[in-house]
Amino acid sequence: MARRKSRNIPIKSKLYILAEGETEVEYFEQLCRTESIKRNFAGIEIEIYQPQNYSPIGIVQEAIKRLQSKSKHTTLKTDAAWCIFDKDGHANIAQAFDEAHKHNIRLAFSSICFEYWILLHFEYTTRPFLNCDEAKYFITKSNHLQRYKKADKKQIAEILNHFKTACTHARQLEEHQVVETTKPYERAVYTNVHHLVDFLQRK
Repeated sequence: MARRKSRNIPIKSKLYILAEGETEVEYFEQLCRTESIKRNFAGIEIEIYQPQNYSPIGIVQEAIKRLQSKSKHTTLKTDAAWCIFDKDGHANIAQAFDEAHKHNIRLAFSSICFEYWILLHFEYTTRPFLNCDEAKYFITKSNHLQRYKKADKKQIAEILNHFKTACTHARQLEEHQVVETTKPYERAVYTNVHHLVDFLQRK
């Protein structure tokens, strides 16, 4: 579990980022160490971790629990939570979306997997993947990375050099799907992880 807070600044609120996988945790831990985000969240403690139950519904239920628990910080104002998970092979995703909406928890969701978001750091594509393994193979085969490895610290640092490109590509996908009426979890290709990145950058 990672916690980041500014030294000597009273904690006014907490931001929980709960993630399905170790790759997502490492990605956002590194991103939140950038100076601009540290400035943006001065006085706010950011907690990034993978819950014990890291199914979509398990992640959302953990976020609800954390938001409902009584804080020890007397200066606390408003806590917020984001949940990061994907579609690949999961059950109860619709329930997870519904529960998150009821409790004002924001989602960073990808279909078919988080690796689609990783791929957008290097190219724009609406190519659907059957599963995460296929997406990982495509990243490596396309020579974007020498050999893609989940949760690799050095590789994620390299990937993060292109996070602004990923956001641009994700917005392009969003515009492409603007008339789409199906739910995000019903789509073969989808990501809104850039919404969380934008939130951290205060955009």
